[in-house]
Amino acid sequence: MVKVYDENMEIIADVDYNNNLDFWNGNNWTSGSTGRHKGITRLEDGRFVLIHGSDWQGEKDYGELISKDQALKEILDSDDLDLLDEFDLRDEYEKTIIKEKDWSTKSIKVSRTVYDKLTGIKQGNESYNDVILKLLKNK
Repeated sequence: MVKVYDENMEIIADVDYNNNLDFWNGNNWTSGSTGRHKGITRLEDGRFVLIHGSDWQGEKDYGELISKDQALKEILDSDDLDLLDEFDLRDEYEKTIIKEKDWSTKSIKVSRTVYDKLTGIKQGNESYNDVILKLLKNK
């Protein structure tokens, strides 16, 4: 069980531990930093609880009350959009969607070696985006 604290650091509830906001980083299940985990749940009265878990000796797991907006943000950060339905936040999510552009002004930096390899794979008027997508599909 995990103790849930309010803004005054008073214990207001105990909830079952979970780490349903964790994602696979290629090596471990994590919420973004080594040995740290996050989960989300709801109290019977509907308030959201963010569970903080730790693999580090001497640190205790704890829960904190969070707003609906923060709950939505945490779920979106985890990339587990199934949690939107589990916590009845799908409608909130739909309100925040902005139509995606088919392009980005962001750039990525690659080494000269990678650039040369991409250029070597490029055919005709293919974009580098096309080449990268092709490589990803072949994985």
